[in-house]
Amino acid sequence: MKRIVTRVSRYASHPMVKNSAIVFGGTMFANFLAYLYHLIVGRMLGPARYGELAALISIYYILNAPSTILQNIMVKFFSQLKAKNELGEAKQLFISISKGIVVFGIIAFILLVPFTKFFASYLNIRQPVYLIWLYLMFATYLFSIIAISMLQGFQKFIAIAALQNIGGALRLIVGVIGATISVGWTLFLGIIANVFGYLLTLIPLRSILSNKPKKISMSAKSAIVYSVPTFIAIFCMTALYSQDVVLVKHFFPPELAGIYSSLSVLGKIIFFASSSVGLVSFPLLAERKELGKEFTSIVFLSLVGVGIMSFGLTLGYYLFPSLVVNLLFGKAFLSASVYLGSFGLFISFYTLANLFVTMYLALGETLVWIFAVLAAAAQTLTMNIFHSSLHTIIWNNTLIVGILFLVLLIYYPYVRRKS
Repeated sequence: MKRIVTRVSRYASHPMVKNSAIVFGGTMFANFLAYLYHLIVGRMLGPARYGELAALISIYYILNAPSTILQNIMVKFFSQLKAKNELGEAKQLFISISKGIVVFGIIAFILLVPFTKFFASYLNIRQPVYLIWLYLMFATYLFSIIAISMLQGFQKFIAIAALQNIGGALRLIVGVIGATISVGWTLFLGIIANVFGYLLTLIPLRSILSNKPKKISMSAKSAIVYSVPTFIAIFCMTALYSQDVVLVKHFFPPELAGIYSSLSVLGKIIFFASSSVGLVSFPLLAERKELGKEFTSIVFLSLVGVGIMSFGLTLGYYLFPSLVVNLLFGKAFLSASVYLGSFGLFISFYTLANLFVTMYLALGETLVWIFAVLAAAAQTLTMNIFHSSLHTIIWNNTLIVGILFLVLLIYYPYVRRKS
């Protein structure tokens, strides 16, 4: 008994477990606010209009793939600078990336405008201007990603949790206000929330940003060698849990697309509930890799934590599907309950596979982009060929991400020996 208590105590004091608990506890309320947003806005708009908004939000997730990619790359570099205590270089990196985002945002906006009518027609979006508001939401959020990446790289997890709660509250408030008017206003007010959220992220960074900028010592070549495959890997992993909603919107009638969109939201509860583990493990792994320290315990604890949370929630989805759907979306979406358990299984395997990919990237193992590309391509191909029912789509997706997880698991011994 004493041995068990000692072992539990040792695991509880492990930086991975301790920091994950801080982030998990702090961000659960933010996740609750995020799904309260979908609950209230979904009920206010109804299945058809909510299906339109959900498709737009899924496009937002795909657009945000660059921000997720940028975040992982920046966290990797900020973690390395933290390990070397180079605060001046960290400030210079923050400034340089911010300037680059401004240039990128303007160019991308100019290129997007001529094609808004075409994209709106393909996705059955009534107002092309919705895509403009969607892009501006994405562009303004990119600046917050830079600040959050610095906080994550310097392991300021309490500040991250607090900012996520404040941001979730802002999105909920403006979402409810916007939904009383239209889908367009819901998107437009989201832009305002993002700008205000960015200003708040600068507050806990004052101790770092007050330092004098210093020339960055890392070479451009090494940054590119890491960034390009990382971009591809994370983009494809983001597509794996976003493009299905867009394609269902294309292949199925509005009501059924709205039902699938509600499933996607409920499935993402699993993903976001365990996201705190990946948020903590990435900078810890990157720092340990930089310092040449052991990292197997972090990988093990991360997989166990995510596995327990993911499959635990999936079991609840199998046992109480109608209760979950009715509680979060209401009776109009009850037909989604027959798909909920299998969709939870899909997201659980996806969550584990995504965790593996991010951990490998933290360790500098960028060849995982190949696995991510093959999985995303397989999903696109199977959905375009086999889309007779929502059941078919869900089980095909589950098979794809399940195989991806197994491949990444088998790949780990090679990564450990190489490191």
